[in-house]
Amino acid sequence: MPYSSEFITRIKAQPTTLIGTRLALWAIYHDISVTRIAKAIGATRQSVYNWMSGGNMMKIYEDRIQRVTNCMQDAKTADEAWRRICKEFNLRT
Repeated sequence: MPYSSEFITRIKAQPTTLIGTRLALWAIYHDISVTRIAKAIGATRQSVYNWMSGGNMMKIYEDRIQRVTNCMQDAKTADEAWRRICKEFNLRT
């Protein structure tokens, strides 16, 4: 599991109205790493961690994060979620 129990506890305590929090919850649920998410949306790993932890994000990334979140919430398994993300962003699986 790429997420520590401390990170998971901190994320679960945040308001789910934040786009970064929703991204984190789905990433934790499907066990999709921050590195993979960063690759998909074209951001750094550190930026993704910051967003998941409630940090501010540039407007340009909001749509991309929403697209990743949609792919994960519609998937039944982690593999399906990653395949959907790859298809959405034209990545190789």
